[in-house]
Amino acid sequence: MTLLQKNCYIKARMEKYGPETRGIRFQVPWGKHSPVNFRKFHKASDNINTDEDHVLPVLIIKDPYTWMTSMCRHTYAASWWHDNDKHCPNLVLITVSEKEKFLNNTNTSDAPEDMTPTVPASVHYPKKSPMPVRHHKSLLHIWKNYYEDYINATGRFPFIAIRFEDLLFRTKDIIKTVCDCAGGTMEAQFSFVTESAKKGSSHEGSSGFRSSIARYGNATMRREPYMIEDLNYAKKVLSSSELMNLFQYKTI
Repeated sequence: MTLLQKNCYIKARMEKYGPETRGIRFQVPWGKHSPVNFRKFHKASDNINTDEDHVLPVLIIKDPYTWMTSMCRHTYAASWWHDNDKHCPNLVLITVSEKEKFLNNTNTSDAPEDMTPTVPASVHYPKKSPMPVRHHKSLLHIWKNYYEDYINATGRFPFIAIRFEDLLFRTKDIIKTVCDCAGGTMEAQFSFVTESAKKGSSHEGSSGFRSSIARYGNATMRREPYMIEDLNYAKKVLSSSELMNLFQYKTI
């Protein structure tokens, strides 16, 4: 959003709503992180009168392995039992404390791979939303379920899906492509965002441009935090997901 607002503008919207609008919204009408299933049933407080059919959503997806490690640093609205110092990302029961807490309370829903005892995870949404809490088999399933819902959305609608890694390493090309697709105009001089665009206490310590390049450009760091049991489980789950082929991510 910040990159688009700095580098792209939609002239017709600026003429109607003022130059400060740029024609780039902070979030989709149903809420920035809300599931796509909320699209026709929920409106964020600042989008009550916005027609979701007149908005072109831009969806950012991140490699699931690096996404899970980033969740260990910033959990946001997600919650699952974990110990950052001993085991995180934690998908399957490995530590003594995990087994004591979950072994007799195993969630075995969804699919064959879910017979593996895992650490359940959930995401909290606004209380007045269609689903205040969504429960998932594991941290990995938060990623899998969220993006698969977009790909399989009933009553398909136009949206743009961008890999975070492409946005990071091919910034100008990606922003221009999105701007052109939305009917916008690019500024003559491109402006990068070198500091973290995420503000507020929940985003404290978020990566800026340089640290993101170092982190996400290092293939070793992609698998380094994981225990072999978690990697094996992730590979089993992700191998059956069309997301990996669609976005050309590789299992470890």
